Amino acid sequence: MAARAENAASGKLRWIAWIGRGLLLALALCIVGTGVATYTWELMQRPRFYCRGAKPELIDGKPTGFARCESGAFVRENAIECPSLLPRARHFDSHHDKRAQSLIDSGISSWLPKAEWPRMARLEDKCKSDHDCRAKPHGRCEESLPDGGNVCLYGCVKDAECAADEICVCSDPVGYCVQASCRSNSDCPHSSCAEYGSACRGEGFACLKQEDECSGSKDCKGCACVYDDERQVRVCECSTCSI
Repeated sequence: MAARAENAASGKLRWIAWIGRGLLLALALCIVGTGVATYTWELMQRPRFYCRGAKPELIDGKPTGFARCESGAFVRENAIECPSLLPRARHFDSHHDKRAQSLIDSGISSWLPKAEWPRMARLEDKCKSDHDCRAKPHGRCEESLPDGGNVCLYGCVKDAECAADEICVCSDPVGYCVQASCRSNSDCPHSSCAEYGSACRGEGFACLKQEDECSGSKDCKGCACVYDDERQVRVCECSTCSI
């Protein structure tokens, strides 16, 4: 009798063990199935030009929050403060300087009053170095082409220094403001906050969409990937700028 009772108890334990294993297997399959379903759903939601292989864009070895995708698309992963390389330790010559020097070399300066040199050079310099550009934060001195004097340009290092519908794009030596309908990838579910633009229309940032025809100029075979404001999608545009 004792042996029979012991065998019955052992049998019950084996059944309980098998049931426990079955429940654990079912739970594991459920977790795996949910993960696969979620991943498949995310793949279905991704735009045609999903950003793959993004490599961080650095300035002077410092992070910018921007990255470059394998396709060449420029995306903003995180909204962080841009590094600044200002002020630069250099003096800026300009076409004004060169034209004034040409007056000296030509001998005209021997009879032309020095005060008249800037007028003969068409435009005077507004700066000679970044230190001269202090009307606003993040000022830099740049040469004005084709034959003007140096001018002061002003940049940014964070979005708060731009308009409400703009973001600060990190650049060398300092960032600049551009129009944007997104501020980072977090504003673009299953997508990326990517750059668009051309020499004709300027640039901006918007979420990549399923309806986009391109993510960058590499997708346009020599033409520009621009943003169609009416359709609110990226399209390839091959027309030249109208003056």
